[in-house]
Amino acid sequence: MHRSLAVLIDCVDVRAEVKQHAAGFYCLVFGAGLPFVYAIALRVLTIGSTSYADATGEIHSTPRISSRLFAGLLIAVVVAGVVVGMMIIIATGFGKEVSFEHIYPTIVEKS
Repeated sequence: MHRSLAVLIDCVDVRAEVKQHAAGFYCLVFGAGLPFVYAIALRVLTIGSTSYADATGEIHSTPRISSRLFAGLLIAVVVAGVVVGMMIIIATGFGKEVSFEHIYPTIVEKS
C-alpha cells in the first residue's frame, strides 16, 4: 500500500473515532449533566435559607433572594437543554438538522 494512502486511511479512522467520542460526550452531558444541574439548583435553594416555626409548630423555610436567582438560572439552563434536545429530535424526524452557526440553534436543511 502506498504510504500517503495509508496515512489518509488512518486520518479517516481518527475522524470517525473523534465523532464517536463527541457523540458520547453529548449523551453524557444531556443524559447525566442536566439532572445533575437540576439537583444542584434544588440544593442551592436550601443553602442559606431561613427556617422558623410558627405558633402551631409548623416549620417554614424561606430561601434567600440570591439563592432563588441562582437556582432560577440553573433551572433555565436545564429548560434550554431540554428545548434544544427536543429541537434536535424533531428536526431529525423531518429530515433536517439543527445548526449552531449563530449564537442560537436553528433548524436548517441537511447539508
